[in-house]
Amino acid sequence: MDLMELTIDAMTLSDRGIAHTDEGVVFVKGGVLGDMVIAAIDKKKKRYANAHIVEIVSYGAERIDRAPMPVDGRIFANLEYETEKRIKRDHVENTLRRIGGRDVTVPLYAGAPEHYRNKGTFLVRGGVPGHFRTGTHDFLPMEDGSLYDERILERVVRLAPVLGDGELTVRVNSKGRAMILVSRPIPVREDDPDLYYVYADGKTRHLFGEEPFMMELLGRELELPPGSFFQVNTAMAERLFRHAAKHIPTEGTVVELYAGIGAI
Repeated sequence: MDLMELTIDAMTLSDRGIAHTDEGVVFVKGGVLGDMVIAAIDKKKKRYANAHIVEIVSYGAERIDRAPMPVDGRIFANLEYETEKRIKRDHVENTLRRIGGRDVTVPLYAGAPEHYRNKGTFLVRGGVPGHFRTGTHDFLPMEDGSLYDERILERVVRLAPVLGDGELTVRVNSKGRAMILVSRPIPVREDDPDLYYVYADGKTRHLFGEEPFMMELLGRELELPPGSFFQVNTAMAERLFRHAAKHIPTEGTVVELYAGIGAI
């Protein structure tokens, strides 16, 4: 086994740390900024290599825990929130510089680090909600749901045992109503105020509840069909749109592309 001692000096936006060496870049699965690790090389190319951690020699100064792998989709859960924001900002700036040839300073807004997501998708196995371990088909029961709106978690805890096995998606709006997609039909109480759909075999059909489902953004109500794209962080989307509005020219044509239901 080809082993290397590496220091993680950058991170991707997935579950890999980056170590720069004289021989090229090494992407280390589960590596966290600042960690010094012994890593085994899994695949080696001319300019880069992929590796996994065999041993963590020392932990980075900006770690807040010693979990070797992300949990429940929280790639940066073991880093300070300020560090997470800096990594994401640098990634955007570097991408614009590399692809667009422009030096752009990206504004760094501080959002709530917990319970900000208005949508969550969960695997359910034996009535237990969870996720696949990153890059595998290993089922992990949900232990940390702190990314999600608490009203999502309430529904997941209630509906997962009813579903048994399958997939469950829940989105909530500011009024507390939810749109719920399940991978097979489930019984629903007659007084349930939520809107239910079944998504199976590539098709979505209405199961229960009054249509349409509405999301609120900057004081406007927007109709959201099942499966449509909408920002999962409503508060930050509103700040983003306000910032973008400051740069819209008073004359000419502005084209909105790849923005889901047309919220902008």
